[in-house]
Amino acid sequence: MRPSGFALVIAGLGFACVAAAAPTGPIFFPGRAYGLGEHQTYLIDRDAHLTVRLPRPGGATFSKTVAAVDESSVAFTVEGFTDAGAPVLGIATVRKTDGTGAVAGPQPSASPVIENDGRVQSASFADLAPTAALMNGFNAQALDVGMTWRGRGDLPLPFATAALRLNGQVNFKSGDAQMTLLQALLTGDARISGTPVVAPFGAIRLSGGGALAGTAFFSPERRLLLGMDLTMICNGNVTDSHGRHGTYNLSSHWSIKLAGYAPGTQPGPGISPGIGIPVTQMGGAAPAATNVYSPSSPANVFEPASISPDVIDRTNASAPPTAAPSPDESLPPVPISIPSGQPVASPPPGPSPTSS
Repeated sequence: MRPSGFALVIAGLGFACVAAAAPTGPIFFPGRAYGLGEHQTYLIDRDAHLTVRLPRPGGATFSKTVAAVDESSVAFTVEGFTDAGAPVLGIATVRKTDGTGAVAGPQPSASPVIENDGRVQSASFADLAPTAALMNGFNAQALDVGMTWRGRGDLPLPFATAALRLNGQVNFKSGDAQMTLLQALLTGDARISGTPVVAPFGAIRLSGGGALAGTAFFSPERRLLLGMDLTMICNGNVTDSHGRHGTYNLSSHWSIKLAGYAPGTQPGPGISPGIGIPVTQMGGAAPAATNVYSPSSPANVFEPASISPDVIDRTNASAPPTAAPSPDESLPPVPISIPSGQPVASPPPGPSPTSS
């Protein structure tokens, strides 16, 4: 049974970790429209194994293998929109912290926005870093069987950074017009650089590279990445603080799966969702009207009808809510395996329904 947390593995093997950072590129479809109250939940499973070989003073080679395994989840809810129409997110994250299966979370986070190109400046989405390499250079308008593209991005590992160059090709399509599944094959290479601290060597410097391969799955109607699976195998040279040279092997696997999705409430045309009509879209003051009143006495043209208190809803309670919660939609199944004990983040509550 594998360990289930970076903290546990690193502490046991004397291994230094790198702090998480926001993905370096877009992680969602560019130009996608979001609904008020929309939520998405992602499951992330990743593991990495690093073997370092360095010569001893007597000439023999000393080998040390360190491993890191991490299971996490991130969920978001669209809580509102900026004046420019960018969705503002509420975020929840959970992560396994030790071998007992305990989880840490939800972690508080500022409310970031999804920019028009699909980028989000928030470290809460650090575990979705592979999707940035996938989406860089991605032409969402041409998404169909036969489409090819080239992506790139930096993948932060606990011991190094992998600069990815990715080639994608959509090679399979299934389903119907309402439930289409597209599969893409991923290949490419990675350049490794980093200075981790690995006991008993201390600080070491890694350089080298290798190959990557994987698959990605899309829902073109919803403009969603349903999941991706990426494996990377690299090797190269290592130098310790005493100037001794050796070699290393590095293997890493990363799985991402969209586990829950609800579309929320789509705004009407020309109105910033959740905010109303922006000031910039309002017209100027109307000119004053003249000669609209007659000097004669008004005539009794009609009498108001009687009002039944049982008919009129004086509280306006029956008015449609501006942000009614939407149920989760069924998603096409994708062949991505996630551990049975995977923690699942709960999306933050959406905006409270209000009457108009």
